Amino acid sequence: WQQLKKPIVVPAPMDGVTDCAFRDVLSMHGDDAVYSEFVAVDGIYHALDKMQSQMAFTENQRPYICQIFGKEPKLFAHAAKVIEEMGADGVDINFGCPSRRVVQSGSGVKLMTDLERVYAIVEATCNAVKNIPVSLKIRAGINMKVEDQEKNACGVEHMDAIRMITRIRELPFSALIMHGRTYEQGFKGDVNTAMVKQVKEIVGDRIVLINGGITTPEIAKDLLDKSGVDGVAVGRGVMGKPWLMKQIKDYLTTGAYTEKSWEEIKPIILDHAERIFAQKGNHGMLELRKHLAWYIKGIP
Repeated sequence: WQQLKKPIVVPAPMDGVTDCAFRDVLSMHGDDAVYSEFVAVDGIYHALDKMQSQMAFTENQRPYICQIFGKEPKLFAHAAKVIEEMGADGVDINFGCPSRRVVQSGSGVKLMTDLERVYAIVEATCNAVKNIPVSLKIRAGINMKVEDQEKNACGVEHMDAIRMITRIRELPFSALIMHGRTYEQGFKGDVNTAMVKQVKEIVGDRIVLINGGITTPEIAKDLLDKSGVDGVAVGRGVMGKPWLMKQIKDYLTTGAYTEKSWEEIKPIILDHAERIFAQKGNHGMLELRKHLAWYIKGIP
């Protein structure tokens, strides 16, 4: 992480979006690293053969970081070892997913309501790897139910990133992406740049990337200016616009960037189609339909 040139610009991990084919496309358009879709640690432990395609990557995607989710520390440790052995450049722990299915399973952002479990997961993952860094994906916070408050014995109705990071700051994770919105906000509303800035102060020289609502280079610069962190992680803004990372980099370094014409977009779409067909066959073409809708959004 420390070897990457700042400001760092990466596409955020997104389930059902950042598959191997799309990561190939992203890697040609200015990103500093790519993340997998998030992979269940339970799946890696119980059915690794079925998870291999979800974890696969190509050499041109490096640095490649595999993101994992779940709730059992020992399974995180096992998954981290598998990921290191498969040659990935890093492992990332998901503490930020707001999906109802994931939250109901006790994973993703729900883990923020159990700081002792968070500590155990990060500790187990860091101890399991030898030569690759561990990073985290978190959110600004989540409202806590009564049973969650009692479990944490902290007497708060809202668990925020400050409390979480303060609890685990002694552990040797290398970087984190912070989505500056709460679980309740989802993907709407203001990004809490002040809290992101506080998190950066707590973790010191470790890398912090801000995430949330970044759809243009101007928004990326505004969030960086207000938070003072090391870079940005672009989520839904890259859907149909994989070249957004290069635009952000150009804008941050030169103050200007260029838009893609339809004639420039078409070969990118065709390249994406060829890659997803090569990797997934006909099923890949079905998955491509959502990307096609994103690629042509706003084009008459």
